Amino acid sequence: MPIGTPTHTVNYVKMHREESPPISKIKVIHVDDQRVIRVGVKLLLEGYPDIQLVGQAGTRSELFRALEVIQADILILDLNFHDRIPGREDGLTICHEVAQQFPKIKTIIFTASEKVSNVQKTFAAGARGFILKSTTFDQLVSAIGAVHRGENFICPRMQAKMNNQQ
Repeated sequence: MPIGTPTHTVNYVKMHREESPPISKIKVIHVDDQRVIRVGVKLLLEGYPDIQLVGQAGTRSELFRALEVIQADILILDLNFHDRIPGREDGLTICHEVAQQFPKIKTIIFTASEKVSNVQKTFAAGARGFILKSTTFDQLVSAIGAVHRGENFICPRMQAKMNNQQ
């Protein structure tokens, strides 16, 4: 079953599991200082059997405590993340720290910011993906799959903006 294919019936999932060897799920941790975004991502990812949300955090300290005990493949990280103390932490700083301390975890920046310069900054900080919060659910899931396979991913809207600036 391709990554990003939701299953909507229990019978399909049961039948699929009986006929196929177990598939290793992509383990995702999500960090955003806005609770409503965390809840939305959680609800979205629950519909995809090949992706497992293994944790969520609302602060930097919650993230790093979780990373000490949770095995994650992908980190979805808000770019404009502030650790409840304005100006103290941002997504770029956290992205860089994760890349240094947990090199096996691949980071996807998830942001509302459409500044092309942010794409370059996030990849320089160690991110492997950049996707807008205004994107479709399918694009978010595609980004998770692509980054998990070792590819870089930039959502189509930002890719078009980057191409227009050249």
